[in-house]
Amino acid sequence: MQRACIYKIITTPFFLFLFLYVAAPSFSAKNIGHRNLIDWNGNLVADFGANGLWYHDGTSWHWMTNDGEVNRMLVWDGRLVVDFGVGRGMYCYDGSWHWMTNRSDPNLMVAWNNGTSEVLVVDFGSGRRIYTYDGSWHWFNNKDGVSGMTVWNSKLIVDFGSGRGVYNYDTAWHWMTNKDDIALMLPWNNGSAEVLVTDFGSGRRVYTYDGSWHWLTNKDDVNDMTVWSHKLVVDFGTGRGLHYYDTSWHWMSGRDDVAGMFTWNDGSSDRLAVDFGSGRNMYTYDGAWHWFKNANDLPEILSWNNRLAVDFGPGTGLYHYENTWHYLKSWSTYRPPAPVPDTGQAVCYDAGGNILDPCPYAGQAFYGQDSCYTINPPSFTKMDAEGKLLSVVASAWAMVKDNITGLIWEVRTDKNNSKNYSNPHDADNTYTWYDDNAKTNGGHAGTPGEGTDTLDLLEALNSGGFGGFSDWRLPTAKELLNLAAYGTYYPSVNQIYFPNNMPYDYWTSTSSSEYADYAWIVYFGVGDGDIRNKSTAWYVRAVRGGRTQPDFRDNGNDSVTDNLTGLMWSRKTLDINDDGLVDAGDAVDWEDALAWCENLVLAGYDDWRLPSIKELKSIVKDDADSPAVDTRYFPDTLVSPYWTSTTVYHAPGSAWFVGFQKGDCHYDLKTRQYHIRAVRGWQE
Repeated sequence: MQRACIYKIITTPFFLFLFLYVAAPSFSAKNIGHRNLIDWNGNLVADFGANGLWYHDGTSWHWMTNDGEVNRMLVWDGRLVVDFGVGRGMYCYDGSWHWMTNRSDPNLMVAWNNGTSEVLVVDFGSGRRIYTYDGSWHWFNNKDGVSGMTVWNSKLIVDFGSGRGVYNYDTAWHWMTNKDDIALMLPWNNGSAEVLVTDFGSGRRVYTYDGSWHWLTNKDDVNDMTVWSHKLVVDFGTGRGLHYYDTSWHWMSGRDDVAGMFTWNDGSSDRLAVDFGSGRNMYTYDGAWHWFKNANDLPEILSWNNRLAVDFGPGTGLYHYENTWHYLKSWSTYRPPAPVPDTGQAVCYDAGGNILDPCPYAGQAFYGQDSCYTINPPSFTKMDAEGKLLSVVASAWAMVKDNITGLIWEVRTDKNNSKNYSNPHDADNTYTWYDDNAKTNGGHAGTPGEGTDTLDLLEALNSGGFGGFSDWRLPTAKELLNLAAYGTYYPSVNQIYFPNNMPYDYWTSTSSSEYADYAWIVYFGVGDGDIRNKSTAWYVRAVRGGRTQPDFRDNGNDSVTDNLTGLMWSRKTLDINDDGLVDAGDAVDWEDALAWCENLVLAGYDDWRLPSIKELKSIVKDDADSPAVDTRYFPDTLVSPYWTSTTVYHAPGSAWFVGFQKGDCHYDLKTRQYHIRAVRGWQE
């Protein structure tokens, strides 16, 4: 959902790495950053991903470009500004496309009307500084990587974060407060003046600002805010209810923790719609609640030209509301922020490891194994040292973009069995695990070296601005496992794009939750994941891009959706013997695990399957053990192995499992009996 001059530090990974602020009449503070729908001069612009970028003028659809899956969109001075993402650059559109810059993937963009003209403010992040644009670029500030920006009373408000304070800018910078890293800011026109509502979060309370600060409420860390008919509507969340404020607080509903709130003007009055989420449906409010639609947790809602445009998701498509519902398009703009890549496995096997050619069909034995499904097939793009995209046949490249996850990976070079620590990209170099940040090192900093620890490597990459970026880091355990290829081994990685990968252990940033002096590795001999002592020296591949954590939603029907990956999970471990208990009697061999999931009917769906190794690893909770899962959403998870659909390439009589004592990935004979959890979705 595109939002009007609003700001929130996104803590849910559904919008991690994306901060987008645009001028549009529909806004709430919860789900900032949706990039796929925007109102441009009365036209509805929709990014349909692989089907391209289109706009609807109220009568018909018009194609704009095949380059869908854009990074973000913004309306500035009547033009549509589109960041196509790393390697594709930033352009504006006024009926034709105009190149703006090759610096794509900015930290934040905002259109700022300063009272004289409207300029585009872009924080490029990662040492690339903040600039304004009015047809040409102008340097603005060196303090990039800010926490957030918004526009209030023709002033640009910037929360620089990390102890750098909050300032406003008209023609010069003016200090506002040292309380940075704010949870949420929202401009509110209360009918007589525009004030800035600020939830400082974490016990720092909510205030308004009109040139000085005024206390509003002690209930900070709110779930959502919006402005409706000059009233401030606040979902305080988790038992604190939904209220609005004019000159005092008024109760609206005890149904808090809403999925989203949306306002639009239907041509005669301001309307408020609330998506209550989790099976609670949509309602409108005008002083009383009115049922609106039996739908919830919708991916995109936008005010568009006195209409409400709603994307009901894959399988239903795009509609708009104007007194009644009207169909617009069968395509959906929805794509999860971090889909799980396919394992790359393409051969089917039986329990004894014999090849099944062709792969089984539905209803046959061993149907439902990994190779029966191709979901988000691996896709990579080579990049040069300046971040430009290269041809697949390029003979030299410095980075690789994972087109499924959006992550950018460093390429290791000079593999010759000789370490060279003066070259941070040398494929032979090994490093001890070291992180001196107590917030991220899991309680143990690890083992420092003299140019030979992981922090030394990252500092070398970032201080040198490798690829034009200064935010290189170690990958998380899940990110690195997603790079593994399970249709090959020794090394188990795509060797076309990563030719110098060693078939050994590679460090991740994820510390063990059991043992603070251990961290997770991925073994690229075969693709398993386990923990190693931080004092040992292993290989490293750096990454950049958004950090990702699951964003679970209990659907209230024994299913759980991860908004990060788009996958839907069975909430409970499958009760095979139907005795109401989950115990050893519910463990089955691999063949039966496939069949049970394929035949499952749950939550109104019959397309369940056994998850791949990458999919099942995605729900592991890195900071938990025994079980290593979020038990609020998966309460009966056993401290034992759970089958995946993925066969072990070098030992096809075995299959991979995820152990939920600590979240490790190993394998065992397919005749062994383990537990199962089913999954469905997500693919283009």
